[in-house]
Amino acid sequence: LNRLVYEAGMELNKNIKLKSLAGSTIIKLPEVDKDLFRFVALILADGHLSKNNVEFCNSDKKLLEEFIYLADKLFGVNAKIEYPKNRTTKIRISSVVIAKFLNKFLDIPYGKKDSKIIIPKILFEQDNESVMGFISGIFDCESYISKSGLELGMNSKELIESIATLLLRFGIISRIRKHRRSHRLMIYGANNIKKFNENIFLKKQDKMDK
Repeated sequence: LNRLVYEAGMELNKNIKLKSLAGSTIIKLPEVDKDLFRFVALILADGHLSKNNVEFCNSDKKLLEEFIYLADKLFGVNAKIEYPKNRTTKIRISSVVIAKFLNKFLDIPYGKKDSKIIIPKILFEQDNESVMGFISGIFDCESYISKSGLELGMNSKELIESIATLLLRFGIISRIRKHRRSHRLMIYGANNIKKFNENIFLKKQDKMDK
């Protein structure tokens, strides 16, 4: 972790906090666990990263509240909620340090990210609980119930293929197909749906119930 943080142009202080080598802002260093990877998943699915801000846009009250909670738990910062007129509710974290940490350490790209987002490389080295946290975050934001089962649509082919690989850890077999610009991951069959519900704990109850 020390090496990765240094390569990101940051340093750890004695209190296990994180600051930019070029500035004085200090934030809490998060634990590398399921909460961190769920936080990352929420940003990849419905968020945006600039060099100064981390944003999350969603209409679901529970997901908005969770994002604020995770920002405080992981980094010790107070995220601000915004209500743009005629637009989706937004949560904003104004922090160059956090944005750089997420970009360099957890592979979240700056700016428009649709087709270029990937799963953080370090996730493949983590335990199943961390993998579950990440997958649940993506599915809570981007999945939907079809007539045949549960489907996930994203523009990033690499992300979809990596999620399919990680689902195999839980014995869940999925299918992938391209639909126009997006790539769809489909989970069909009673056995696969049962394994998904037993291992991937979604926060949006409407999807779990179905």
